[in-house]
Amino acid sequence: MQKKIIGSLVVVFSVLLLSGCGAKKAAVDSNKATSGSQPAAEDLCAVFTKESVATITGLDISSTDLYSDEGSNNSNCRYFISTKKYAPIVSIGKYAGDAAVEKAKYDDGKTFKGWKTGTDARITMDHFITYNEGGKINDIFLISGKNEYYRISLYSLNVINDDQLISLASQVAQKISGK
Repeated sequence: MQKKIIGSLVVVFSVLLLSGCGAKKAAVDSNKATSGSQPAAEDLCAVFTKESVATITGLDISSTDLYSDEGSNNSNCRYFISTKKYAPIVSIGKYAGDAAVEKAKYDDGKTFKGWKTGTDARITMDHFITYNEGGKINDIFLISGKNEYYRISLYSLNVINDDQLISLASQVAQKISGK
């Protein structure tokens, strides 16, 4: 009886995985860039290539991974280095939503205790930066429209520093604003 239940569960999980239920994920390792000031959500790895991110940050980006939740307009391109193949070091995401709602999570002092927000003059578009309780940058939100923003998220404090993140955000801001 127990073997039949386990066997049934294995079949169900296999069908779910093969059918693509849940998150839709597409691996992308592209050198193509698209024209225009507003990249499509599904093109983030092509617009912000591993080579361009490597040049801006000074890191040896070995691969990228385009990720989006099925049924969502949100999209993320995650960037990896060869020594951390299974965990991204940084991501660039495009989101449909109100950035002010996201900012309020940091400014209320409850959701992210000890975190704060700020800005940096090197980033030329409307934005805010989140700093963790240790004063290090965690995310940079670039506000590109009324209900649209880009988010540069840090995954590895030991690999990429605040200046590299600001440089990356500055370049991303220039690309999406067409400057």
